Amino acid sequence: PRGAFSCTGSVDTSTPGQKTFTVTAKDSGTNTNVEGVDYTVVPPTDLAILKLAPLKVTNHSTLTYSIGVGDLGPASAANVTITDPLPGGTTLASFSGKNVSCSIVNRRLVCTTTQPVCTTTPNSVSCNFGTLAPLSWWSLNGATLQITVNVNSTVGTVLKNTATVTSTNTDTKLSNNTSTASTQVK
Repeated sequence: PRGAFSCTGSVDTSTPGQKTFTVTAKDSGTNTNVEGVDYTVVPPTDLAILKLAPLKVTNHSTLTYSIGVGDLGPASAANVTITDPLPGGTTLASFSGKNVSCSIVNRRLVCTTTQPVCTTTPNSVSCNFGTLAPLSWWSLNGATLQITVNVNSTVGTVLKNTATVTSTNTDTKLSNNTSTASTQVK
């Protein structure tokens, strides 16, 4: 005979790492079946982004946005990605980014930089910076991205531009994952 059953259980998410959820089923006879499912608990983090731009820009010139991202912890953030859809009236001219990791070694500040992997269209930039370690008193870490656009808009228009940061970790405070800069065309 065939049968069906359902059950409810809980999984341990109290500590990060590889875990196994095990279910044991016994029938009315002497048969026992044990099955396990592996899962990984990823620790949470808190990414924060800040976008800066000039208050005014001349039409038919270039405008540079500066974006910075930090990991407020408690864990490193994996697959940190900055996405920036550019405002109407602008097109992408150039961009550059860095993942910066600094620490104190033998009482000296030692920094390393790596380049992000980026994809672009004429109206957007998206860059994956890999893993970003949390900020602390003894280490400075972060991601920077500068985007320069060509401005071709109407004088008086306010160009609003919002950048967003995401990662594969759970973020404990989503309200600081977007930042907007506004620039008036003169």
